[in-house]
Amino acid sequence: MLIDEALTEQIIGAAMEVHRLLGPGLMENVYPVCLAHELDLRGVRSQREKPLPIVYKGTQLDCGSCRFRIKSGSLRCPPHPAINRRATNNAP
Repeated sequence: MLIDEALTEQIIGAAMEVHRLLGPGLMENVYPVCLAHELDLRGVRSQREKPLPIVYKGTQLDCGSCRFRIKSGSLRCPPHPAINRRATNNAP
């Protein structure tokens, strides 16, 4: 059972609409911009490319990002496995 089935349906529908209209083969950065616009047209607030600091060998590097975040619901950027290991790998 989905936590927010209506929101999930809106997100999947928006992604399918973008793919249906654009098709495959464009530069990777085109799709998130179009998806954000499609979500906006559907009244789903979102945020793209949220900074996500990465700690590598004890140094924080500002090279990571969360690709997409939905603001109007409970869906969030899924954690990357490397970020989950960060605490363990950087422990003194």
